[in-house]
Amino acid sequence: MAKSGSFSEVPKLFVTLSQTGTPLPGNEAPVSEGLSLAVRFLANDRPINPASLTQGQDFMAQVTVTNTGSRLLEDVALTQILPSGWQLTSSRLDGSADNNEKVTYQDLRDDRVMHYFDLKPGSNNALTLSVDLNASFAGRFYLPAWTVEAMYDGRRQARSKGQWVEVKRE
Repeated sequence: MAKSGSFSEVPKLFVTLSQTGTPLPGNEAPVSEGLSLAVRFLANDRPINPASLTQGQDFMAQVTVTNTGSRLLEDVALTQILPSGWQLTSSRLDGSADNNEKVTYQDLRDDRVMHYFDLKPGSNNALTLSVDLNASFAGRFYLPAWTVEAMYDGRRQARSKGQWVEVKRE
């Protein structure tokens, strides 16, 4: 037993505090830490504003991911969650569309697309992925932030800013 007043034998205690949560719609802050994420929306190869689409309109979301670090990042995950009024087009679901050969695995769901890949450093190794979409249902919907992260290195991540989008009746 230690002598009274002696602290030499008291073990040290270390505490880590972490907090997680989902920000309110529109309050996500864009992030770029070791990865960058650039999103473009196109219709007929021309840029469009996804904030106002016409019901039935076909368009494409094009995402370019760049490893801004200096080493290969393995097991990178890009998650694109769609607003409720948008749908993936059938060419993506039936396998007839081209898939990028650099993507290790792609998971297509009703409301999201998840891509998994490795990414070499530098802008000349940037990976551009496209998803064909349709503005299917009229209304005002929230397009959540899209994220890309190195699955086993939480310091490498990027996130877009979410936004409200509207699909107007024809």
